[in-house]
Amino acid sequence: MEPVGPVIVSPLTGRSCVWYSYTIEERVDTSRRDGHHSSHWRVVERGRSDALFLLEDETGRCVIDPDDADVYIRHQKTWHKRHVRPPRRYSEQLIRDGDPLYAIGFFKTVADIEQQQTREQVAHLLRQWKQDPGLLLHRFDHDRNGQLDSDEWEKARQTAENDIRREQGIQTKETQLNVMMSSDVSDQTYILSSEPEAVLIKQYRFRALKSLGLFFILGSIAVWTFNIRFGL
Repeated sequence: MEPVGPVIVSPLTGRSCVWYSYTIEERVDTSRRDGHHSSHWRVVERGRSDALFLLEDETGRCVIDPDDADVYIRHQKTWHKRHVRPPRRYSEQLIRDGDPLYAIGFFKTVADIEQQQTREQVAHLLRQWKQDPGLLLHRFDHDRNGQLDSDEWEKARQTAENDIRREQGIQTKETQLNVMMSSDVSDQTYILSSEPEAVLIKQYRFRALKSLGLFFILGSIAVWTFNIRFGL
């Protein structure tokens, strides 16, 4: 993995990476009238990277847009500053260049910029050829009827494209750019994880069981409340 644009740097530690997330919290102490004291952490700042980065494996290359992804990270760090008032806690998550990455989301293939440049150059070359109709007919009017039919014009266009590609040193095979991003479909999962797939599956299974248990607990409370209210 590597950044698509400028080097990405974590705001807290200055480490180079392809993605980061951070949270800054401060401790809030409270005192009650009965003399008891309690404290909790209040978020004062948080952020995460939305910069594109490139994923590459044996199947090809893909640009990752991390915006709106559920991210599960192997590299996590938490530390405290206790000498400041109020004390602060810092948390940082990183995906580093070279980390393995499991990605599932909306995948699409779009034309590379080079293709657009090639099309523009082919159109320009054809306009130049049209300025000399005699030479154009001599090269491509195979039936010699004084005009180019659709097949002959396609042959001229293909010849122009081959000439441009030859000058560019680009293979005839089209270059494609693959992109993975969040889908407009709300129920389509978008996950980025530097954890192995097996660990990720275990986390999702635990989350599903936790949600199911909470559903039954709330359902039981609702039934109990209904019975008490109506004297059943």
